[in-house]
Amino acid sequence: MFKWKKGKDIGLAALDTIEAMRHHDTYRQDWHAHPFWETHYILSGRLTYEFAENAPVTILGGAFLVIPPNTRHCAVNTAGTPSVHLGTRWCPPMARTTCSPFTVLERKTLFAALESKALTVQTIPSDLMRDVRELFAAVENDETDIGYVRLLAWAVLSRTARAARMENVLVRDSDDAVVRAVADRIRRDCGGRVKISDLVAFSGYAQTRFFALFREKMGLSPNQFLTRCRIDKAKRLLTTPNGPSLQEIALSCGFATASHFAATFRRYEGVTPSSMKRKRTHNPL
Repeated sequence: MFKWKKGKDIGLAALDTIEAMRHHDTYRQDWHAHPFWETHYILSGRLTYEFAENAPVTILGGAFLVIPPNTRHCAVNTAGTPSVHLGTRWCPPMARTTCSPFTVLERKTLFAALESKALTVQTIPSDLMRDVRELFAAVENDETDIGYVRLLAWAVLSRTARAARMENVLVRDSDDAVVRAVADRIRRDCGGRVKISDLVAFSGYAQTRFFALFREKMGLSPNQFLTRCRIDKAKRLLTTPNGPSLQEIALSCGFATASHFAATFRRYEGVTPSSMKRKRTHNPL
């Protein structure tokens, strides 16, 4: 799927094009360069950009890349994994434009921030991701409210510049780094509903490759690692003085029921959660 909107069609002379893309197979763009600032946001999956005068850069889901004007490059997806991608092309900030909420000086400041992190993969903060998703949906669904699309485009540019000023460089250019990023996400989210399909999309790999790579690096499958993280979190709660009930612990650690929690805990630890909780109660440190 490939949809786009021209800046002139939404009253933005400063914007050349917004593109919303869903890739489902391998491809390689033709080499090209043009006089615009490009910003590329990967909502899920992965894309690699090759450059005539710089090293290739791979972007995974949840990250963005800024490409300066007149930089010869091409996009490549050799893995053939699905990806969701929003791209924008902005004119350099040299002239006044219509329907702009920024002065020329403010636009120069915005693009100076982008230039400071050009060709460096950056994390998409939550507020920027929300606007990127809305703008993607507006383009994909042929939104007819041009004022709404115009404001979203400006919001994305503004938040991108702010994100570029943050120290949030995302280095995920190796298999080890990808697995670490996924493992960190599992540890962070293990108390809630974690879908393995979301982790696969986040990694940017095909599912078979992702599972093999994760097991190779971590010694466990993603499902086993998720359960291990939940059990470790439960152990911390069970050994907390005056801590929550078993039912509360089960729910806060991502288990649907107390019985499922108890059975899983015993399988991993050799004792029941209630036994561990009683032991801690009767033998405080």
